[in-house]
Amino acid sequence: MVEPEEVERLLKCYGIRTPAAERAASPAEAGEAARRLGGRVVLKAIGPVHKTDVGGVRLDLSGADEVTAEAAAMARRLDEAGERLEGFLVQEEVEGGVEMLVGVAVDPRFGPVVACGAGGIEAELLNDVSVRVSPVTDLDAAEMIHSLATYPRLDGYRGAPKADVPALEELVLRVSAMAEMHPEIVEMDCNPVKILRRGRVIVDARVRIEPVGSGHEH
Repeated sequence: MVEPEEVERLLKCYGIRTPAAERAASPAEAGEAARRLGGRVVLKAIGPVHKTDVGGVRLDLSGADEVTAEAAAMARRLDEAGERLEGFLVQEEVEGGVEMLVGVAVDPRFGPVVACGAGGIEAELLNDVSVRVSPVTDLDAAEMIHSLATYPRLDGYRGAPKADVPALEELVLRVSAMAEMHPEIVEMDCNPVKILRRGRVIVDARVRIEPVGSGHEH
């Protein structure tokens, strides 16, 4: 897996926004990072793949003391679960929005395949995903999103504010372009992506790479 800081730099190269964040090696460093960031923050464990399954994510925290205490408790939980903890990520909290996922996987026959669907902790439960073989066109991106069973969530379901669907469509196109330009990317998972009333923010992203020519070349 690519380190979080490198993932952030890669996304930035493609004009994809991520929240302000700092990495910390200890609970005390996590608290100091929260103090520097200010406001409400999210605390994430670095290491476990499914962080939410083992209590590796805490939302809506503020202040150095609260974040330090939560980081220490998180370290204990992960140790008891037998999970490897490589540190903490303290991240600006992004409020509101509709949680979606956008990702890439490499098919042995077709090459990179781009996916877009319902995201957040309900992603696996809902299993509402649309896929296209890359490169994706603007028409493909629009069709992918509008075909989702959960599309009404983006379109102001039950009086909720409408989300910025064009911003999500543009993200699908940028991720497709990234997959085409970097054949070493064999897996990318952006989840959740918060689609706001204006714009979008990738809250969490994972990227896996392999050397070109190792069987995943496209």
